[in-house]
Amino acid sequence: MPEQKLIFLIGLPHSGSTIFWRAFRKNPDFLCFDEPLTASLGVHFPADNEKRTFGEYVRIFGNRPRDFWKIYRPILPIEEASKHCDGAKISYLKALCEYSRVTVIDETHLCMMVPEIARIHDNIYAIHLVRRASAFVTSHLLPSSKNKLAVPRAVIQKGRERYNRSVFFDRRDFLTGMARNEVIGSHPNSKFGLMLYDAGYDNERIMHSCTVIRLLAYWHYCYHATQGDGVRTFGNRFRMIQYENYAAAPEDTMAELYDWIGEAKPDKVNYNDVHPPRPPFLAQDKRWREYAKIAGFTETEIDKLL
Repeated sequence: MPEQKLIFLIGLPHSGSTIFWRAFRKNPDFLCFDEPLTASLGVHFPADNEKRTFGEYVRIFGNRPRDFWKIYRPILPIEEASKHCDGAKISYLKALCEYSRVTVIDETHLCMMVPEIARIHDNIYAIHLVRRASAFVTSHLLPSSKNKLAVPRAVIQKGRERYNRSVFFDRRDFLTGMARNEVIGSHPNSKFGLMLYDAGYDNERIMHSCTVIRLLAYWHYCYHATQGDGVRTFGNRFRMIQYENYAAAPEDTMAELYDWIGEAKPDKVNYNDVHPPRPPFLAQDKRWREYAKIAGFTETEIDKLL
């Protein structure tokens, strides 16, 4: 009997993980779940969402919603700043793996607790999707809008975009999307601030700095936590993919990954939905390097990852 396996996609919000997850979803033999721990799933179920990424939950549990609500365990933003994932959430993720020989889960809430992922399944291939740090920060502070708006709202949005650009490197507040403010906080003694301290960061300076620096420190901490824990936990079944490289050659990247996980790549898959990533805001501005150093980046990391 062919072995069961779980392909687990790990990445921060706004790292391109949904687009990456869709590439696996094109395989009819895989069952792919997007963000099972998000509270948004509970808001929409038993309907799909606007991005059409909750269809698998609807297909499996739509006719028996009580079974879904019995196992569903969303994660709170403050719970993300932790090394531990409670047993009920692990059991929920385990249950999702019972419906297919190959299950794919895209989850952006567990970057700080990678060893806990090993509790979900006995045969895991873990993929860490990384977006360049400056592009990650830009996507949070200057989010793109793909929806067509009525004229009054469009005018307001344009004004907001101009303002966000004018205060980009100075602002100290967060946008509400993806709840990063609740995860990171703004005080050295916040839950994440203390995690920075324990890891050797200058948490006092970082947490009293502007939003760009705090987001860069969050990216840097999660990058190293995910990479280090991923290698230690999964060994040669852990791999990092940089989103910019994937977007440049999606078919080649997926061919390599299918070979790595030991599965046949489906024929005639179209990757036209994979678009080049938006460039960082004022990529050549010297403040990027200055702020990255405060956030804990080395010179080598600035050249390679910023």
